[in-house]
Amino acid sequence: MSENGEKPQPYLTHTSLAWWRDIQIALATLTILPIRVPEDVGGDDKASSGRAYPIAGLVIGVIAAAIFAAAMDLKLWRLVSAIAAILIIVVLTGTRNEMGVAAFADALYRKSKPKDRVASMDHTHLGVHGLLAILFMVTLKIGLIAAAATTIDSAAALIAASAAARTALPLTTYYLPQAVGGTESPLTVRASRDAMWTALALGIAFVLLFLGPLTGFVALAFGGLVGAAAAWRVRHELGGYTGEGLAVVVSATEIAVLLAAVIIR
Repeated sequence: MSENGEKPQPYLTHTSLAWWRDIQIALATLTILPIRVPEDVGGDDKASSGRAYPIAGLVIGVIAAAIFAAAMDLKLWRLVSAIAAILIIVVLTGTRNEMGVAAFADALYRKSKPKDRVASMDHTHLGVHGLLAILFMVTLKIGLIAAAATTIDSAAALIAASAAARTALPLTTYYLPQAVGGTESPLTVRASRDAMWTALALGIAFVLLFLGPLTGFVALAFGGLVGAAAAWRVRHELGGYTGEGLAVVVSATEIAVLLAAVIIR
């Protein structure tokens, strides 16, 4: 019995509940799905929830893959099916990544100092550079999905890339400092060490599961390299990570994994 007279929960039950709590927080943070988060969630909970980010990415990818497969089953053009899949990802994530990349691109051309760039980021006014960044990013994703040889290949690439991209989040927040003046949000909470390593293990497992050993290892290597380069650029330009900087890392990693998956398979 515990001090308050309650019977302690078995270890497996406690662990399962902790994982379910982290998955809820991850889905609520990364998507617009109507997920109810417990009211007593604190900073430690948000820091540990990073371990479930690859699972949230998996959910996003599975939904997008299902939309793509359904569109193909309806005999729609492959390009139209790819547009539908990417569109559902944009909707599910609340355009967070697209607007973040756009704000980052605009800030690079507005200001020269990192702290000024962070302060100038504005999601309400889309500049020319931000618009071009969105068009390039979305068009490239659509083209890569449409270029896959089969429907199964496209679906597998969508799922693996989505999981890998969200895995990059806890790694970035753990290894990079937070930029001075950046907007605080659940997304920008620094991941704990345990959450970071667990997320990395899950992300690797998901990519290998859906892409297979050869393609999976190439995608992991290329995605990790591009994601690390994007994180370095974010730190160089902003002095650390922000929500917008994280969007850049996620998008770069996602595109890299998609590219590797399409080329190798």
